[in-house]
Amino acid sequence: MILGGRSPEALAAEAANRALNGETWARDQLAAHAGRAVAFSSGPFAAMFAIQDDGTFAAAPGGAVADLTLTVSPLALPALAAEPSRWRESVRADGDQALAATIESIAQTFPWFVERGLARAFGPIAGQALADVGRTLLAIPAAMSHQAAAGACL
Repeated sequence: MILGGRSPEALAAEAANRALNGETWARDQLAAHAGRAVAFSSGPFAAMFAIQDDGTFAAAPGGAVADLTLTVSPLALPALAAEPSRWRESVRADGDQALAATIESIAQTFPWFVERGLARAFGPIAGQALADVGRTLLAIPAAMSHQAAAGACL
């Protein structure tokens, strides 16, 4: 499906690149893997991206074969977004383990990217408050699951 003349993969690559804008250190790490293709899969969503020479993402060309496939349950996404330290328990990485380690390392800073973006959009105080609210909301499903599991064990 093409949205506004761009594929969902192209739109997702643009969003990732906006997050990486100004993060030279992250793009440098990704640039070491230039030419590699990464497939992301979460429930019905699947997309493949190519890493460019400058460490940015682009939609992978048709027929590309993934060097790395990252799979995460849609149910785990909120907790992972709130707490990227859950990467290893939430994400299955098949393929290039050096590339997987690079992406995991960058993913650990995801909350910081969000906080910076919100601070740019709403100012430092409101941006931080919105980030805190978002983190709390993202943690609710995991907390409810833990409570339900604890109740089932009684």
